[in-house]
Amino acid sequence: MPLGRKSTFAFLALLILFGLALVIYGVPLMIEEIASSSWPSDTATVVNSSVLTQCNRGTCNHPTVLTYSYTANGSTFYGETTVSSTILTSGWTFGLYYNPRDPGQSLTTRGLQFDSVVYTFIGVAAVLFGLMGLLRMRGNP
Repeated sequence: MPLGRKSTFAFLALLILFGLALVIYGVPLMIEEIASSSWPSDTATVVNSSVLTQCNRGTCNHPTVLTYSYTANGSTFYGETTVSSTILTSGWTFGLYYNPRDPGQSLTTRGLQFDSVVYTFIGVAAVLFGLMGLLRMRGNP
């Protein structure tokens, strides 16, 4: 196999692996998000908040990490979420959704989210383009 075909093959194989990784990440996320659309809601209370400083190439972000509590099925649960550049104090409340089968699992948004669809779509597209490229290589020796 000439060097050009080897590098094309390697690129297509990497494209397929990259696509599979995105699909493996995106599909379970989509399934969980779809299942969460029927989760019950509750009110969470912030018990602690801390501002982080994250710098990358001279640009700094200051997200706030919230630790919150909520009650489900008579038990108190704790969770953590990150919000962008908002300082919230203890006692602040917000809505969340929890898994009735596993009340310790909670989300601040429910239902299918745009990012999981994008990961899955890009992954499927990468796999398809990689496979089509390999088939085309096979047809042109």
